[in-house]
Amino acid sequence: MTTGKVINHNNSQIVELPLEVHFPDDIAQVTVRANGTDRILSPAANWTSPNLIDTH
Repeated sequence: MTTGKVINHNNSQIVELPLEVHFPDDIAQVTVRANGTDRILSPAANWTSPNLIDTH
């Protein structure tokens, strides 16, 4: 398991992701879902990353 870092900034939080779990460069927005104490980040619905599109 990889560990990132949470930084508090004003009324927001920034999550620093380790290099091995970075999103592709063309992902600019993510959705955040809460599941208990877990936070799940996924590319936002309008993403177009060729690395994530299933063409099969």
